[in-house]
Order: sequence, then structure tokens, then C-alpha cells
Amino acid sequence: MFPHADELNYFIEVAKTKNISRAAERLGIRQPSLSAAIKRLERQLGTEVIIREKTGVQLSRAGLRLLKSAQQLLDDWDEVKYSALRENKEAVGHFTIGCHSSISLHMLPDGLPAFIAQNPGIELSFQHALSREIVEAVISWKIDIGIVVNPVSHPDLVIKHLCHDVVSFWHNPEKIQSRDVLIYDPALMQTDWLLKTIAGRNKYKQYIRSSSHELITKMTLEGAGVGIIPGRVAQTLGRNQLEWVSEDQPGFKDEICLVYRREITHSLGAEKLIEEFKLSNYKKTSIRCN
Repeated sequence: MFPHADELNYFIEVAKTKNISRAAERLGIRQPSLSAAIKRLERQLGTEVIIREKTGVQLSRAGLRLLKSAQQLLDDWDEVKYSALRENKEAVGHFTIGCHSSISLHMLPDGLPAFIAQNPGIELSFQHALSREIVEAVISWKIDIGIVVNPVSHPDLVIKHLCHDVVSFWHNPEKIQSRDVLIYDPALMQTDWLLKTIAGRNKYKQYIRSSSHELITKMTLEGAGVGIIPGRVAQTLGRNQLEWVSEDQPGFKDEICLVYRREITHSLGAEKLIEEFKLSNYKKTSIRCN
């Protein structure tokens, strides 16, 4: 258990005056209250911090060590309070955004450079991982805001819909060299569903696996085979050259959402950042994925 800031302030005053009665008078509190606060501090530390004598008090060895650190602890606490208060009133702070690397290519706001220029007090970091890992990191406070696919409801999370996407089979009809080659990310649940859906009519004889959607899209664009790609990734990186393999092919519909803990909205900077994501991606809801 950490000592209360008042207890540290009381201790510092006792250390300065070396007299509990005088310290209580200077602090404007009753002497029994001051003595009780010092006792609580000693219980928390597990040792005495002052040695009571007839003429006043002296600091114990533990008290001398505490005195060296107490003022720094209070200064640090004041800085934390100041920063928290400032974040509530000003658009400042450092925020970590989490999303899959491929999602970042099309879901990060186009207006982000302008947003950063308009909010010089905000610093951003980006972490890339699978959506389920991003959600876990948001819940555990390791990431502030996540852009994820198909999040599961959780009592600690706020989930805001941004747009939909469709994962399906894409090819470059102008360059494809073999329609028997399938390029895909085996870690995706969407991939597993698609492969099970076409199991009875699977025509693929050769498989290329990669965890990079950028590489899958690039290889598909160059005609290496058919790629299982999220539609928005195919559109962003495909330079309008990628098409669905057929109109009647299966597609897995995804929901792309913002996820964050409700507490983060106490920060004006985080609130403005969330609004930027929502406004920027609202326009993307009408993008067709076929």
C-alpha cells in the first residue's frame, strides 16, 4: 500500500521542525491527527521513521532515507495530477493505435497528417497485430485505441462500427498465369471459412501461404495465382486491376470497428482522435467490395 500524499507532507514538516507540536501548528491540524498519520506511515513502511525524544524527534535511518525520496514522490505525484488535468482540458498526450498492418493501409484516416498538424500536443505510436491480439491489448491498457475486425463484446470495451469489408477470392485477369494456385493467410478465420465453403469444388492444386496481406495482394496483382484478400486491401493495393474471380463466389463479410476503454474518453486528445477516425471512415461505408 502506498502512503497518502498528505502523510508524506506531514512527515516532511515533522522532519523540518523536529517537533510534532510545532509541525502540527504549522500544518494547521491537531497534534493527535499528525501523530496518527505518522503512525500510519510507519505501519505502511514496516518500521519507525522518527525517534521520539523529550526535546522533540529525530529521524531514524529509515526516516532519513524516506526524507530523500518523499519530496520527489510528491513532485512526481503533482506532475501526474497536472498531466491528467491538462489532458482533460487540452488535446495533448501520447496514444498508441493498434491494428493489423493491412488494415492500417486503408483505415487510417486520410486526414491524419492534417490532424497531427492541428494538434501538436498529440503524439502517436502504431502497433500491428491480429485483431484478437489488439483487443486483448486494449483491455489490458497496452493499447489505447484499436481498429479491429469482428470484435466480440466485452464489458470493458466501447465498440464503434466504422464500415464493412468482404474477404474473398481475387485475381488479375490480365496477368494471371495459373488459376490452380491459391495465395492466402492460413491464420485468418475468414480464410478457414472460405476454404470450407468451397471444399466440394476446390480446384486449387498449389498453395502459397503468407501472413502478409500486402505480399498476397502483390503476388496476386503480378499474376502468381488467386489470392484470398480483404476487399479494401485489394482495392487499395490492387491499383484497380484486381477483380473477383466470379460473381457467384463466396465472400466473408467483416465488420471493422473502433475499440477502446470508456475511461480513455476522459482525455480530450483521445476524444478528438476517436472522432477523427469515425468521421474519416464514415465516407468509406459505401465502398463496394465486388
